[in-house]
Amino acid sequence: MIYQDETQYQSLEITQQDNLNTLYLEGQPQSAKYLNSTQTPWDYPKYFYLPYLMRENISNALFIGGGGFVSPQQFAENGVKVDAVELDPGVVKAAEKHFNLTENENLSVHTMDGREYLENTNKTYDLIVLDAYRKYKVPFHLTTREFFQLAHRKTDEEGVIASNLISALSGPSSKFSKAYHKTINQQFQSTYYFTTQNTDTIQNIEIIATKNPKITQKELKNRAKKFTVRNLTQKTQKLKQINSTDAQILTDDYAPVE
Repeated sequence: MIYQDETQYQSLEITQQDNLNTLYLEGQPQSAKYLNSTQTPWDYPKYFYLPYLMRENISNALFIGGGGFVSPQQFAENGVKVDAVELDPGVVKAAEKHFNLTENENLSVHTMDGREYLENTNKTYDLIVLDAYRKYKVPFHLTTREFFQLAHRKTDEEGVIASNLISALSGPSSKFSKAYHKTINQQFQSTYYFTTQNTDTIQNIEIIATKNPKITQKELKNRAKKFTVRNLTQKTQKLKQINSTDAQILTDDYAPVE
């Protein structure tokens, strides 16, 4: 243990083992990063690069949910103008101390609620990445029809939304991801559902929605072969076809995410 804090929202701990720092919020691991690097041993953040296969270019991006700010820092290093929004100032402070978080010309940090930021900004984004959690649950107001209508307005004509969820591919534990998929699919032209493991168990589920026409898995693989920033070939093979027809639409009036 190298750092502890009781923030105004949650308990926070950072551990260091060998060359790896890991951030825990309420006992749940939220971010991990190697020392003096922006690389992480975790696999799911690599899926945030899949939007590069679905549109022409990404020059600016909004990340809602900071944690250790690993992905925002990576995108900024690659020349993307990044706004990163984190609700908890204690998390920002911890990331500055132990995750090398520093604002620069490509990375701006905003300490506030992500939806409130999106409502008030006059910016339009190429990509919005949703990676906000309270323990292992997504805050409900970032999952609703009204929120995705807002996100649709605040993205450009090829806008992409990439979401990280904890859910399952099938069974009772898949209810949330299917409801999320159906809700966001009503607002965007194309929606993609990626698993991160080859099982039906609870895992990170990555849902990507775009304003562009849907492309086939074969075309995704072909585009991945030409993308040199990250090796995404294996990620494109995790694309799943799901049926969310009978799922519930999540709204501001009723979104039983928990």
